[in-house]
Amino acid sequence: MNSVSINLEKMLLLRKSLKISFIISVFLCFLITFHLKDKIAYNELILWLTLNLGILFSRLLFVLIFNEKRHITENITIKLIFFRVGVFLSGAIWGWCGYFFAAQVPLDSQLYISMMLAGLLAGASSSLSVDKLSIISFIIPTIAPNILHYLTSEQATSTGMALMLSLFSIFIIYAALLQGKKYNRKH
Repeated sequence: MNSVSINLEKMLLLRKSLKISFIISVFLCFLITFHLKDKIAYNELILWLTLNLGILFSRLLFVLIFNEKRHITENITIKLIFFRVGVFLSGAIWGWCGYFFAAQVPLDSQLYISMMLAGLLAGASSSLSVDKLSIISFIIPTIAPNILHYLTSEQATSTGMALMLSLFSIFIIYAALLQGKKYNRKH
């Protein structure tokens, strides 16, 4: 298989998982917004929600335009790069929540944010595993800010939380890369 065929296959698989990822992400956006509505300044929360939903809708629109029924090998590498940029931006906006919002809320809400981010990583490790750069482009900007929040926090559990999130992230990346390798060997 040449690189165009491999990238086309990756895009087709990534496209298939985007719809469910979109639904889950929108649900989580509203869930975390509802949880933080009385804890974070309204303007900050609405800005984050608007940016997050804007990125999600842009990614969905981009992928829906990508029609798998047509012969679309032309510019497939560029399309994959755009997909990866969208994945990175999505991770970065979730990372904003893990750093800036976590710094403004009590410990129980910080843990709520961390668990939500961990769930996002678990889902991403499965849905993005066919493309190594996509999985890394999402995981690192999503969880690194939350780890940094705990490292700079002065709570008794902060160092332990930072270490647990770091180990979890390493495991998720490793598992996703293994899953991606298995897939790529089959094709």
